Amino acid sequence: MIALVVGLFLASQPLAYHPKPIALDAVQRYTSSCAGKASADCQALRREAEAVLIYDFMILERAGVKLDPAKLRTAASNAVTPGLRIEALERLLQRGLSQEDESLVVAALKSPFPAERRVAIRVLGQLSNEKYSRMLVRTYRGRTSAFAAARDYSEDEVPPGLAPYQGSETVWFASGLDRTWFASTDAPVKVAAAYAKNGKKAVTSAELEQGVKAATNIDPMEMMRLAQQDPRKMQEMMEKVTAAANTRVDTRTGVWTAIEGEEGVSDVRYVVLEDQPYLMGRVPTKVVAIFKDEVLGKTSIVFATPPPQMELPDASSPEFMSTLKLWQIVNRPLEPMKDDDSQ
Repeated sequence: MIALVVGLFLASQPLAYHPKPIALDAVQRYTSSCAGKASADCQALRREAEAVLIYDFMILERAGVKLDPAKLRTAASNAVTPGLRIEALERLLQRGLSQEDESLVVAALKSPFPAERRVAIRVLGQLSNEKYSRMLVRTYRGRTSAFAAARDYSEDEVPPGLAPYQGSETVWFASGLDRTWFASTDAPVKVAAAYAKNGKKAVTSAELEQGVKAATNIDPMEMMRLAQQDPRKMQEMMEKVTAAANTRVDTRTGVWTAIEGEEGVSDVRYVVLEDQPYLMGRVPTKVVAIFKDEVLGKTSIVFATPPPQMELPDASSPEFMSTLKLWQIVNRPLEPMKDDDSQ
C-alpha cells in the first residue's frame, strides 16, 4: 500500500527536493522490491519511506502545492507509522472536519499512541455520531507522551499487575499513567465473578472503605489497656505502627473509587486483587473496578494505579551534594560584562 501512497504523491505532484539522496532511495527500493512483502527488512524500509513522505508533505506545502485530500486519506488510513497518520489527518482537519473523515478520527481515537489520540480528541465533540462525540467525557486528561512513536504499551507487554478480562479490549483513549481501561460486551456480574475467586469478593465503595478503616484505625483505649496489662502485645502493636509508617502503601480508597465521579458510571463493584498487612488487618494494593458504562455502552473494567509516594533524597549522599552543586552553578546569576580597557 505504501507503493500506492508514495506513487500517487510523487507521480501527481511536483517533484520534491531531497537533500539526502538516501531518503529517496528508500522509497525507490521499497516500491521496487518490497511491495506486498512483510519481511523485517521491508518493514523497516517502509517506515523509512513513510518518513520521507512526511518530508514531502512539508516540501510540497512550502512550494504552494495543495495536497489532494483523497491522497491524504489514503495515507491516514493505510500508513503503518503513527507519524504519517498524524501528519495526514492533521492536514485534513486543517480544512475543517468533513463527514468523510470522521472514520479516520474514530480510528485515531482508538490508537495506542497518545500523540495520535490527541489529534482526534481535539475534534471529538464535532462528530455527527453522538456515540463517539459523547466519548469525550471518557478521554484521559492526565499527561501523556508527545512523541508520535511513543505508545502506551505493546499488546504482548501488558504492565505488571494488570489482568485483562478474557476477550476485553483496551480503551486507549480512557487510559493513562494512573489507570488502564478495558471494555467487554459481557455483563458486569459475569465479569465481576471472573475476578472474585479464591476468597475474593465483589464489594461496593462503602464496603471497601469499611475494610480499609478496620485495618488502619487504632483504638486508643485498647492501646492504653495493652500498655497496662500486656506490655508484650503493646510492643508488638508499636512494631506494627512503625512498619506501617515506613510502608509506601496508599491507604486512601479514593484512589480506587474516584471512577464513580465520572459521567455514565453507576453501580460499581470492586474486587481486591492484592493486599498486604497493615496495622489491624490488610489494605488493598491492587483493585479492579467493574461497572456498566453508559458512555461506552459496554462493561468497563478499570485498573487504577496509586501514585508513588515521593521519596526524599539523602541530603548527605554524594549524589545529592553533586546535584546541589550543579544546580547552584546553573542558577548562578551572570556577572555584568566589563569593558576591555586594553583596547
